[in-house]
This record gives sequence, C-alpha cells and structure tokens, in this order.
Amino acid sequence: MNTKKPIPLPSPTEIRQRLEKRIAEAKLPNDLDRFTWAELEASGMFARYTKQNGWDDKTFLLFVLMAEQSKALRKERDNLKHQVELSKDYHSPLRVAAYVEPCPIKKAQLHNEADAEEQRVNEQRRRERDPVARRMLEYSKSISARKWEFRDEAHPFFSTFTPARWHEPMTLMDYHEATGLSRRTVKNILDRAGARPLEGRKRPNEPARYGQDSNAVVLQAWLIQHVKNLDARRALLAQTLAQCKHDMPEHFGRMEEAIIPVVQSLGITTEEQVKEFKAYLAECEQIMFPPLPPSPPSLFGGLAEFYSAPAIKSEPTE
Repeated sequence: MNTKKPIPLPSPTEIRQRLEKRIAEAKLPNDLDRFTWAELEASGMFARYTKQNGWDDKTFLLFVLMAEQSKALRKERDNLKHQVELSKDYHSPLRVAAYVEPCPIKKAQLHNEADAEEQRVNEQRRRERDPVARRMLEYSKSISARKWEFRDEAHPFFSTFTPARWHEPMTLMDYHEATGLSRRTVKNILDRAGARPLEGRKRPNEPARYGQDSNAVVLQAWLIQHVKNLDARRALLAQTLAQCKHDMPEHFGRMEEAIIPVVQSLGITTEEQVKEFKAYLAECEQIMFPPLPPSPPSLFGGLAEFYSAPAIKSEPTE
C-alpha cells in the first residue's frame, strides 16, 4: 500500500509569482524561447493586452513579456525610491514658513510645531525601516482607510534676521547683512540723505564706514520704505530693540530716539497702543533671550558653612 502523501500542487498565485520573477530576470528578446504561449495564457497575462492587426503570436508574446518586465522594473524602482526616502531625515515645511516669519513669537511657535512634526514623521520612518515594524504597519494600513503620504523634501532654512550693532560704524556690507537690502540700494539711501563716511581709514583699501546718524537713516528707510507689511515691520522693529537692549543697554536710549519715525509709521500714538507695543516687545525679549535657569546649590558652599560654624562645646561629664 502506498502511504506517501501526494505532493501538493502550487497555487495559481505561486505559479504567477514564479512566472513574474522569471520575466523580471529574463534578457529579452534573447530569452524569448524560455516562455510558452500556454503558461502566459494560463496566468491570465494576455487578458491585459490587445493583439494588434498584423502581429504574429511570437511578436505578441514578446510584447507582453517586455511590458510585464517593464512593469516589474517600475515596481522595483518605486520600492527603492521609497526605501531611499525612508533613510532620509524628514524636515517639516513649517521650517520654510519660520524662515520668512519676522515675528519672534510666531517664529518660535512654528519651530515648535516643526519639531513635533519632524519627531513624529522620523519615528514613523524608523519603524518602516524595521522589517518587523514595517509588516505590522502595513497590516494596520490594510485595516485602516487613512493612508500616510510623505511630505515635501527638506528645504534649507536660516534666520532672516541678522543682529546689527547699530551704534558702531557700519559699512555697506554691514547694512546689507543687517537689512537684506542690496548695497546699491543702501548707497542710494545714504546719498539721498547726504550722508558722508567717517574719516580716518587705516588702510586705503579699507571699506568706508558710516556713523550713528547714517545708521539711523538706513534703519528708518529700511523699515518704513522697504518693509511694507506693518506686522513684519513691527516684528523687525521689536527684534532690533530687543537685540540692542540685551547686547548694548547703554545705547538703548539713542536707539529709541532713532526709531521714533518707525513707531509713528506703525500708527502707535496713544498711551494704550504704546503699552501694547511694550508688552509685545517684552514677550519678544523672553523668546529671543530666555532667562537662565537658577544654578543648583553648591556643594562646596554648604561645606564651607559647615566648617565655618562655631563648634558646639560639650558639657563635662561628672
């Protein structure tokens, strides 16, 4: 009696997968003879294509094989592209919004939101790179209607505000870095105001430097004439004042005099409006220059107090 169990026949899915693997690895048209009309017909591949008039069976078979091979190559390409994307660190598009946002408060909020988004997406990508976690994620996607789509690629981002020491002599390049205006535009502002550079250059090729009065002219023209958006002008003004108050408090009074026309251009005239702007300035200072945390108590300070304390006299025993 034959007790051997019959060898199970491969399922249609397995047959199709093996055929697709053979097609993907074939070198067409040289390997055309390795495939038969019957196996492609049994796998249902012919149902996707239409045989054109004038084609013989061999031409149609080659066409179907090359089309299926091209499809397999595109699938492999998409998978590799996806793996490359997963290997990258995600950078939130909110960084770009923070890049052009002049208000320190809104800029900090955007950076905080970007930090949270980047942490979430990068953790998601890390799980997808792990084979076990990826399979679990694919299973969860299969039972969920919501699909994750990756966002834009990383964009470089830098702060648009360059702190300037407006009380010191400045060159055209210094003005350019402080305001973002071109040096030609800055030179035109200085020429219209009749500003003259300071004398006493140490070297003939040393760039010309301008004094505090010229600095005030450029600062006012930049904010009033070239920063048209009032919210952006208010934010840049607050940043400039906060920077001066933090780095050069002894020159803060002169800075306040220099920016009076800028304040007037913002429509800040009443006491209530001035109070509101000062509150906004104080909030910007907290964001730009947060207070240092209190230092922990020193161990050596405690020991010093211990050793400097008067000794306790012990009473004589009888």
